[in-house]
Amino acid sequence: MPTTIDWSVVDFDADVGRAHWTRERRRETGARVRRALEAAAETRRAGRMATYDESGDEEESMERMSVEFAAEALIASGTYDADARAGLRTRATRAGESWRTFAEAEDGAAERMRRAAALDDGSESESEERAEGEWSWTRAVKIGGAAAIGGAALFVTGGVAAPAVLASLSGLGVIGAATTGVLATLGGVGAVFGATGAGLTGYAMLRRTSTEMEQFQFIPLRGVGRRFALHVFVPGFLRDERDLLRAWGAEKNQYVVVIDDPGELGMTLERDDDGYLIVQTTDALKQTVKGAASLAGVISGSILVSYRSIDPQELARSRSSKILSKKGKTPKIEELEAMPRPLELRLQLTKDEALDKKMDSLVEKMREVVLEKTIDEKDAEAPAAKPEWGNHTGEQYVLNWEPSTLTELGTAMQFVGGKYAITVAAPKVLARTALASITTAVSWPVTLLSCACYLDNPWTIARAKAEIAGEEIANALLTQQHGRRPVTFVTYSSGAFVVQSALMKLHAAGEKGKKIVERVVFISAPMSTSNKVWEPMREVVSGRLVNVYVPDDWMLLFFYRLKSVDTTLGLAGLQRVDRDDVENFEMSFKHANIPDEMSRILNEINLDE
Repeated sequence: MPTTIDWSVVDFDADVGRAHWTRERRRETGARVRRALEAAAETRRAGRMATYDESGDEEESMERMSVEFAAEALIASGTYDADARAGLRTRATRAGESWRTFAEAEDGAAERMRRAAALDDGSESESEERAEGEWSWTRAVKIGGAAAIGGAALFVTGGVAAPAVLASLSGLGVIGAATTGVLATLGGVGAVFGATGAGLTGYAMLRRTSTEMEQFQFIPLRGVGRRFALHVFVPGFLRDERDLLRAWGAEKNQYVVVIDDPGELGMTLERDDDGYLIVQTTDALKQTVKGAASLAGVISGSILVSYRSIDPQELARSRSSKILSKKGKTPKIEELEAMPRPLELRLQLTKDEALDKKMDSLVEKMREVVLEKTIDEKDAEAPAAKPEWGNHTGEQYVLNWEPSTLTELGTAMQFVGGKYAITVAAPKVLARTALASITTAVSWPVTLLSCACYLDNPWTIARAKAEIAGEEIANALLTQQHGRRPVTFVTYSSGAFVVQSALMKLHAAGEKGKKIVERVVFISAPMSTSNKVWEPMREVVSGRLVNVYVPDDWMLLFFYRLKSVDTTLGLAGLQRVDRDDVENFEMSFKHANIPDEMSRILNEINLDE
């Protein structure tokens, strides 16, 4: 039984909003949500009248509207931005409703709309035909008349109806010249989900050269190409290559790519000496420009674990998943290209042998200057059980930026803060309001100071490169590579510089940079608590702005000891940000262990959905 919401009792001027918003912002956001839902309900009622629908389905109305219908209507309106989503999330929390139910409904609507956009014959899949009470673009086309669509359809579509749907409506005399012009201006389905269909994955290396960034790419972790809201995870250091994905709930260093475009994939398959099936993208082999696989996020050199068609008809017909083994038959690339799209590939990142050797060398050099005793394995703290990864909805990406620098930083950090017994009696800096006397506040061990260069050098490089990476993220969002979908950022340690840079760039863009970012979480952020830092970020983040801090994080303090941009105030990763519109969470964990603690941290701040 679909979950329903009685929207007739909602005060859209007050309920749809955040506590720190102005009254005008609440009213404007609520009015957009109300108009989208009212127009969708009216369109459906008109459709039933025109087709003499006697299916017995409950009529969608403001008094009784399923979350599935509401989510699809809001997305289709083309006005469901970060403000609208943040406002609805707050309303749902106050009303005691499950936000995950709504987020799942968003994902279902996104998949149906993408499917409708892919249909060039206006037909429905078998599963869609069987769905009771389902409101979809393909169903709207079959209504078949101006009376069924009505003037409300112009608002509901908001320019996101599929080309095939628009053609069908035009043929029925539903769309006039004025309406067609508005739809063309807004850009079709790509206006919501991204014009190229590749989303953020297609943005990698489009702007910056290798001289500016070692690497910059969005890895499609899960749900990419199928779901609605975007989650972007930005690491701040990597203790080894597995941390890149492991911190964000990935198993076995695997990620998932969805390829929609028909035709050639632009990749090759071959077995390595260990029997693994290695994918090489043709652009990495310099044979051609970026192909469909590379644009969708396939990283050259990955292991192909499995593949399947996720076309609804194909899934209903049989078990289409092909799980590969080291000794199994090597599939031909033509077999994959012949499968109905969308094609889902599960891949696994491989170890970088050259980087491993570099890190081993670094550890050896550091060991030479460390005089203190190595912690015995039996004395080491047993890792706590990791909670289940809580984010199950939306498209989830991991930003792969400067991996060599972040791995060098993480290796040194783990060495001095974990494997070797370098301990620091750091004070509870929360009791201090300033960092000006930081050099006298902590008596740094001579051993740690002798290793300082191994931490300072990669930290300095990461901070400089973070500015570039953040600008690139902002450019991707401002040019709507992601479409018109709300974005959540989660970051830790030096990754905070990346997100801060992105938000500052969005702020500099004025109104164009607003209503894009819904939520931001900073964990152990090496940023000042100054209003000069947080005010512009607050202006471009529609919903929750979270600061997770550890008062006795001596490693963060050590990083920051000579590089504070504002010693008259505090450090966000060590203490509260003194603003009513910033959520502060005090926690306890070692800085070097943040990747292991990520699931627990996000669960404690209730970011799961």
